[in-house]
Amino acid sequence: MLENRRASRLALGGAVLCTAVLGAALLLVRLRARARDACRARLRSLSAYERTLHALEGFLRQLTRTPHADTLVLRGSLLLRLHVPSSPRRADTLNFLALWPNDLELSAARVREVCAATSDDGIELELVYARRHSDHPEQPTVTLGVRHRAVGDGEWALASINLGWGEPLEPPARAELLPAVLGPPVRVAACARLESLCAWKLYSLFEAENARLFAAELFDCHLIATEAAEQLDRAALATAVRAAFDAHGAPLSPLLRIVHRTFGASTASARSYACWRASLLDAWATDAGPARALALRALVPETLALCGERAAAARARPGDRRALVPAARRARARDERVRHPVPALLQPRGGRSVH
Repeated sequence: MLENRRASRLALGGAVLCTAVLGAALLLVRLRARARDACRARLRSLSAYERTLHALEGFLRQLTRTPHADTLVLRGSLLLRLHVPSSPRRADTLNFLALWPNDLELSAARVREVCAATSDDGIELELVYARRHSDHPEQPTVTLGVRHRAVGDGEWALASINLGWGEPLEPPARAELLPAVLGPPVRVAACARLESLCAWKLYSLFEAENARLFAAELFDCHLIATEAAEQLDRAALATAVRAAFDAHGAPLSPLLRIVHRTFGASTASARSYACWRASLLDAWATDAGPARALALRALVPETLALCGERAAAARARPGDRRALVPAARRARARDERVRHPVPALLQPRGGRSVH
């Protein structure tokens, strides 16, 4: 008799427990559905640009749930918003420095794995294409198209993810919390330092001889120098600039063109810069041309000195046009004058040539 009562009590307790667990599960499902509906409503209230930004932030959230969080170093305009919240740059693409081998199929497989990771932000991601670009023959870049939409919504939109290789991480990357369009801040395990961003963009300005003006990089340099100069560690910036130029075997002397305002001084550069500035989110305060807008001039002499380029730093004074002429070219000119001296009748008093 006692055993029957005990068994009935156990059965009753088990039934009550199962009912409670089932009720809690149903409540959790309802709460998730309610939160998902609220998230969809908030997403519908966003503009197309804000939806793209939210999708890119969703990709970063899903990245932290994969083993590849430390192998993709965030850089570009989305990271620049952290240091310059008032930046008018459109952050509609994700830019990474990849720390895995430069392989198209491997990159596509890992990005597809990130898109398949679970997330609670109401965003669905799907890899559409992966392409290789040969702008940098040594380390070709990879662009991946990822379409996104709100969960349950039939309309897809497309965003781009750019992967690059070969840039030195000096100083090392670190974790950051990025402000989000919706929800809590986004934690990114590996973000490039502001000094590295500035150094990479400086090198890209002089990457090719007589190359076209890279208006986005020029504007970003100006933005860092005017809005985030206090955040720059000068010693770390010098290390990053030296590493960026040394990684490609490039000298630091072209930086003198920034000091003397000869970089971007042509009419074509000014026209290109003006056209690009028209694509910003809102009107920018300065209306100067590319040569005048580069406030980084104040940082160049100190950076050159910290890099050990003391001779170049001493020449980095406005008005010293002789600094813009490479030493090798001046030596060749002297040799040419020795081999082919100017006739005495054409020599002015004092023995100096009229050339």
